Amino acid sequence: MTLMHYLCKVLASKSPDLLDFHVDLVSLESTTKIQLKSLAKEMKVILKGLEKVKQELGASANDGPVSEVFNKGSQARKFLAFYRG
Repeated sequence: MTLMHYLCKVLASKSPDLLDFHVDLVSLESTTKIQLKSLAKEMKVILKGLEKVKQELGASANDGPVSEVFNKGSQARKFLAFYRG
């Protein structure tokens, strides 16, 4: 018995759902067509958008009483806090 046979036997008895991994491989074929260059381009666009959100929040902080209410419970602030980690 090889190590591979042993592993398959253990997996079949302990976690049989792991033996169906080949079903998940079907979705990987489409990911091979994604270009790293286009992912980098999209990431730059997202980061620019986040910077604009930061700028808008900073600029609205001094807009008066309406902005105080807006900034206090702002979803954008919560998102940015989450984004920063």
